[in-house]
Amino acid sequence: MLSLEAICKRFGDVEVLSGISIEIEKGDTVGLVGPNGSGKTALINVVTGMHGADAGRVVYGGRDITGLGSHQISRSGIARTFQNLRLFPRMTVLENVDAAHNGLPGYNLYQLIFGDREVDKNHRQKSEWALEQVGLANERDRLAKTLPLPQLRRLEIARILARDPKLVFLDEPAGGMTQAETEAMAMLIADRVTPGRTSIVVEHKMSLIARVCRRVCVLNAGILIADEKPDVVFNLPQVIEAYLGRRIVNA
Repeated sequence: MLSLEAICKRFGDVEVLSGISIEIEKGDTVGLVGPNGSGKTALINVVTGMHGADAGRVVYGGRDITGLGSHQISRSGIARTFQNLRLFPRMTVLENVDAAHNGLPGYNLYQLIFGDREVDKNHRQKSEWALEQVGLANERDRLAKTLPLPQLRRLEIARILARDPKLVFLDEPAGGMTQAETEAMAMLIADRVTPGRTSIVVEHKMSLIARVCRRVCVLNAGILIADEKPDVVFNLPQVIEAYLGRRIVNA
């Protein structure tokens, strides 16, 4: 499904990714963890076309997509959320999900924003279905800016579900949430996002990673230091050391 081959990335004199190689099979649910600044989001940005790699290849579904733009990669069946929310605050919840169809056949984002806001019937049905999946159907007419953080995170996931991608990246889906909210998000991801898809989850909250991921890849200073099942990874000496000597299984 996805092959990362010796990916390297520099920003100025700083090497943020150093020869990262990871093989992800169809249907895998993989956690991508590491301390702040370890290169997690940088790796996602390279795969999804936000930044180009300085060396290495990204192969998706047998096709080399290294260097393609983010819109091209999105149309190939890859979708993502962002650590810092990227929503339309002055559009309604439903319109935000409608906008996620941008780039798909028969959809016109310009018309939604500046025109009469009519969308293709099939796209609208998918949007309404996606809101039901994340528990936001009753909020469809609210402006996005009025939602609390947990619902905004759910709205981002609804936007992904509406596109029905084959490969999903979730970048800190429980960022800023309480323990109870994190548990609810973990359940949502396990029940609604990962079934039938290949998923990569970036998260600092190891309880969520342990709940939804079958495998965990650990980055530290741009280097892949572990790639194992969660119960193995959380007790590896090099992983404990990367997290400043504390056992992250209870983090």
